[in-house]
Amino acid sequence: MSGFLSDVASVPAQVGQAIASSDILSTLAAQLGVPVWLLSLQQAKWRGIPFFVEQSTFSNVERRTVTHEYPYRDAWSLEDLGMSVQRVTLACFFNSQYATCYSQRKTMTAALLTQTGFGELIHPSAGSRQAWLERSSFNESKEYGGVVRFEITFILQPPNPPASSTDTQAALGTQAQQGIGSSISGFLNSVGTTISGALSSIGISSISSLFSTVNTVLSDAAIVQGVFNNIDTYLGGQQTVGIYENGQLAVANPYFNSVDTTQPYSVQAQQCVSFAISNSVIQKADTLVQFNDLTAIVLTDTSPNDVANAITTAISNITNSIINPLDQTRLLAQAYTNLGNSSDPFTSLMRQVILANMLTSVQSTTLQSQQDASNLQTSLVPLFDNEISIVGSNETGDLTAFMGVRAMKAALVLDLQTRGINLPEIVTITRATALPSFVLAYQLYADATRADEITIRNNPVHPAFIPSPVQALSY
Repeated sequence: MSGFLSDVASVPAQVGQAIASSDILSTLAAQLGVPVWLLSLQQAKWRGIPFFVEQSTFSNVERRTVTHEYPYRDAWSLEDLGMSVQRVTLACFFNSQYATCYSQRKTMTAALLTQTGFGELIHPSAGSRQAWLERSSFNESKEYGGVVRFEITFILQPPNPPASSTDTQAALGTQAQQGIGSSISGFLNSVGTTISGALSSIGISSISSLFSTVNTVLSDAAIVQGVFNNIDTYLGGQQTVGIYENGQLAVANPYFNSVDTTQPYSVQAQQCVSFAISNSVIQKADTLVQFNDLTAIVLTDTSPNDVANAITTAISNITNSIINPLDQTRLLAQAYTNLGNSSDPFTSLMRQVILANMLTSVQSTTLQSQQDASNLQTSLVPLFDNEISIVGSNETGDLTAFMGVRAMKAALVLDLQTRGINLPEIVTITRATALPSFVLAYQLYADATRADEITIRNNPVHPAFIPSPVQALSY
């Protein structure tokens, strides 16, 4: 065997590329006494180290597919999860005179053990591929003296590897629009070509439930107004709190565009809440208009497509009328819960559109810590799971809507996990005594301007005395 291999090894590695004429290739093969196909093979190499290949096996040359089957339904669906991880296993050997093959083995094992990541693998027939070593084993025997046999398995890099970084936050908006489209498609498939009187009654009931929730949430804001209007009383009639009295309130609040930051904190607080209440009144008025318009469409328009678009627009308008994205998310979560788990087309569409609007709200939310991302995921993912369960278990549920909700959930989880992992954690800092917030800020971050951040997070009686333990971002 070694003599034959030596003859083959003497053929230049470029012969298969340099000889284009099949006649010349046949002549050369006849002279060497080897098959024609053997001359077209390339010299096998891993990270530039040559070796011979006896056998090559490609595995997992397939796409991953999941079959979804549903109880009590004569329906199923397939989901394409992309290409499987492709592997190639090579049965190889070094063949040379005596000690040289062991030197080759030493060089190969050093490369296998010390070099990580993808490297160039030249496969005899498949050519150059980027591959990652998964495992290897070496074998020697008296039967094949002067030959080191080894088996090596590589993971092949996909033709189009995914980008190292993906804008998952921007993808939320895209997935929300696709989810709305899937929900409308499911609605249209469920109601048919026209909306009957019975369906109209169900629609009005669902719409009333939604707008009742919205008005209740907006009305709750008025309760806060009395507290802030009497803030002077709670301060003992004094409108100062020492050196921390003047300046802008250290709260990331969208209502501050109407606050006079030259006034004392107590006055700023009253202005802030007054603006919030005024905005709440405007929101309630807008909500009433949306409710009346939507009710009129459901009662008079028998076109399912018109009704679906009207519902989608109304929920989107209500969501966008609220300034703070976290407030949007809270309102939508409460509205979703109050709609219940009915599987009728109207309620299902409204719940799914609410979930889609949650994605856009999360997209606009600025997360400060890993805990922020985790808390959002903990509170919102169960709503998506609930909808998946409702649509999946309903005999008349639409598969398009089902897949749309699943895709929205996947986008939400991916974004929160991706953004959360790059954010600081909330840690507990222990100090021997209470310290001013600006001292803590300088100690922790070498940046005294972050004092307000520490004050807000710990809510002390006075920012000059932050009691221990202190909650703060890790960086």
